[in-house]
Amino acid sequence: MKGKNTATTRVPPRWRGWQRPRNAAIGLVILVPVLALGCSSASVATTAPSSEAPLPSDTPVPSGIALLTVSGEGDKVSESFGASGDSVVVTYKYDCSTPGTFALNFFGTNASLKLPDVITDEFGTTRSDIANENLNGATGPFHVEVTSQCAWSIEVVGTP
Repeated sequence: MKGKNTATTRVPPRWRGWQRPRNAAIGLVILVPVLALGCSSASVATTAPSSEAPLPSDTPVPSGIALLTVSGEGDKVSESFGASGDSVVVTYKYDCSTPGTFALNFFGTNASLKLPDVITDEFGTTRSDIANENLNGATGPFHVEVTSQCAWSIEVVGTP
């Protein structure tokens, strides 16, 4: 093997397609703006909604007339009332001076006055919420039952 020095012969590295320096540079040119665009859109999505375009809500909007309005402190069973249509909207609020329990049951929608629909059963100091109660084809009589140590108020709105 005369004339060929194997010690000074350099073999170029074998690059895979994405590892070639030229392809890596092109990838960075494409990747950096895409990442920057993704970050900026994420920051837009987490900003507070403007007052001009409210977000859609799953909260039912009371419509109809007040079929039952009751308030008190402690446990209570309401008077009976009737309703028609598919559902009624139940608005409740409770306020406890110290953390306490508040349970609200709706009776009469399961073809039995003894089987309630539990609207809420929670522990806390204060809360107000709106719930949609499906009437399941029943027209009454309905009543609500509250079990609580707190001051509370309830309103049932629907079609008589």
